[in-house]
Amino acid sequence: MLLDETEALEFLDRYKRLISDCLGREPSSLEEWLTARDAMLAELATGSLENEQTELAEVIAAATEAVVGDFCFLKRYRDHCAFFHLESQLFYAVRALTTPIEEIVADFTLIRACLVPFRGKIICDGLISNRNVGLGRNYEKQVRDGYWAAKNEGGLIGLAPKPKRGKKRPQSSLTTAPGVPTRTQGQYLAFLYYFTKVNGIAPAESDFRQYFGVSSPTVHQMIVRLEKAGYLSRTPGQARSLRLLLSREQIPDLE
Repeated sequence: MLLDETEALEFLDRYKRLISDCLGREPSSLEEWLTARDAMLAELATGSLENEQTELAEVIAAATEAVVGDFCFLKRYRDHCAFFHLESQLFYAVRALTTPIEEIVADFTLIRACLVPFRGKIICDGLISNRNVGLGRNYEKQVRDGYWAAKNEGGLIGLAPKPKRGKKRPQSSLTTAPGVPTRTQGQYLAFLYYFTKVNGIAPAESDFRQYFGVSSPTVHQMIVRLEKAGYLSRTPGQARSLRLLLSREQIPDLE
């Protein structure tokens, strides 16, 4: 499944410029593009990347939320390609830019890739390195079953869950009200509150990562858990969309 051509070309132009600016020149091979891409993401994560070109601001914000690492590419479905992130154990509904992903790698293959949220969608940046490792049938089945479970439960990142048919039953406030956050959850919520209050915008996942000194998958898993618990809301695929659903009195002070 390809991204809209106009959006894809716009993203590619700015993304390539961002990587080239980081390297100091345009990479000349796939290996150089991969290395320069990873260096650019590392600089974004540490806040050391300086780029004042306003036309790159949207792509910089998107790249800040990127997830890079080892994935299992499952296959192409009707309106997306399915990716499974090995470290976080999360499933993504992904769109390609200009070349269909299934033309680059075979189904159920391990790859190293980078997924970037862009205008409400999750896209693969096209810089893929094949691990040349196939999956056994049992593992394929486990991953396939996990994908369908995530899709049916609304846990497929990048794909809005379909509304369930039938009448909605009224829910008591006892079942819908969030419980008490754990200590760690409370600190994430407090960081969200204070960061938004001070900066006027919600933090990116990289801001959580830098403050708490944890990995990207750890931050993402925590955000997903906080959303499921009813403590915050977010728009999948949209950068800096976190919104606190608790009052100030319901969250602890930031330690």
